[in-house]
Amino acid sequence: MRSCIVAHLAISSLALAVPTLAAAQEGGPAAVVAKPLSDRLATKLAVSLRSSLFYSARYVVEFGGGRMEPVDDTFVLVAGDKNAPLDDAKATVHAAAQSLWHDLSHRPTHAATVWVFASRRNYEKFVTWHAPGARPSDLSVYVPDSLFVPGTSEIFFCAEGQGLGGVDHEIAHHLVRYDFPRAPTWLGEGLPAMLESAQPNPDDGELHAQAHFRLQTLRTALTKPEYAPLVRLDALFGLRDEAAFRKHEALSYALAREFLRWADSRHQLWPFYRLFRDGVLTDETGEKAFATVFGKTPADATAEFIDWLRSKEAE
Repeated sequence: MRSCIVAHLAISSLALAVPTLAAAQEGGPAAVVAKPLSDRLATKLAVSLRSSLFYSARYVVEFGGGRMEPVDDTFVLVAGDKNAPLDDAKATVHAAAQSLWHDLSHRPTHAATVWVFASRRNYEKFVTWHAPGARPSDLSVYVPDSLFVPGTSEIFFCAEGQGLGGVDHEIAHHLVRYDFPRAPTWLGEGLPAMLESAQPNPDDGELHAQAHFRLQTLRTALTKPEYAPLVRLDALFGLRDEAAFRKHEALSYALAREFLRWADSRHQLWPFYRLFRDGVLTDETGEKAFATVFGKTPADATAEFIDWLRSKEAE
């Protein structure tokens, strides 16, 4: 009973700190594109956020976690252990959401609880219990539909052994899920992967990714006869479902991420993304959107893409 009372008090105080959508749109050099939710959907999100806060507060009281922080009406960050870098994670979540909302058009209607851990041991124990089926060895996990709090999602993140790029990755999963629910697997995984090493541009507020190990994955694949034929844009557009994407998982992640980074370097990423998203019912593969934006088919653009992969510009 005591824990429920404390949880209720924690929720009441935190609810006062939840920023409005209007406040979330203030500031920043670029206009936010994502539209505010209707009153009905905003109420749905608020109920989801309160459910997340309530469950999280009970965890903090009963199991000894740390602080909770609501972020941008959509996320509830929870320190899963005492030394969790909650302030850094909060800043990262806010920056990622604000940057992505420059280019996405639809906001989530369900909240996501972001469990942040400092200790890998604590994280693995929690994930094993809280997200059955997830691989504890993955230091960040996105669960679209929480097993414990209906109408919410959950993100699990461990700082030990990685930087905060894992937070960007999982936040992108949540936002893209609601903006482009029909996205093929390669795009649904590639865009979060692209944001693992990204910084907001001070001029336009958008996230622009840096090179990391996946570039070398493709460069190495191009030297191997058995993998070089797979480093093609037309092959990428065939990775629509989980089975196809996971067959050569590391290569699929690298190909998707580096294609999106190449498109971003040409200022064609978001025009392509939006055209594909808005026309997906008649363009399930995205190849029509690609041809419109890039002026050629994925097969015809492959040579130019590979030249970029091998160039200094890609590094």
